Amino acid sequence: MVVGAYSISYWMLTNTESSTSPASTGVLKPASAAAKVASWRSKKIGSGCWPPDSLMLMTPMMLTPASADPVHVGSVRALWRAVGARTVEMEANEHDRIVARVSHLPQMLSYALAASLADENRRSLYALAANGLRDTTRLALSDASMWKAIAKENKVELLDSMDALSAVWARLRDAIENGDTDELDRIIESAASFRRGLEAE
Repeated sequence: MVVGAYSISYWMLTNTESSTSPASTGVLKPASAAAKVASWRSKKIGSGCWPPDSLMLMTPMMLTPASADPVHVGSVRALWRAVGARTVEMEANEHDRIVARVSHLPQMLSYALAASLADENRRSLYALAANGLRDTTRLALSDASMWKAIAKENKVELLDSMDALSAVWARLRDAIENGDTDELDRIIESAASFRRGLEAE
């Protein structure tokens, strides 16, 4: 499956030129489609003053064309580039594996962190909370119905990524419990190395 039915890309595919399935749409017109993206985003987040080619500036948009008509794929690619996005093409299964790790897992982690604090003395927590907590729980305000659907559709890959996180979490907990500073250093350095690479992109 391609877990993209809840993204703006799917909205554009099903609403720019046709109300039917993406496979039956006509050739998209990037210029007019970009204007529709601008209108949609303006309604959602109040960005009507932004020029169309900066709306999604350098935002990665993954395309999974498979056996789709090359003309349609080219039109979709041009559409996203017209609003400033950079396109990446890959197989559908690889798409699902990657988005589970870079999007769905952070979302569930944010939900879990916020939920773990929900029964605490909120007044005290709110009084002392700084950017660390605010940044890591920001995603907890995301639309619940959308994320329940995504969790259902991409369950296998999401659970696999959650298991990988649980394994590292167990190592981290054991290192703290046992006073194993060497293991703690290894985990922290591995995390920092990943973050440095992300910042460099």
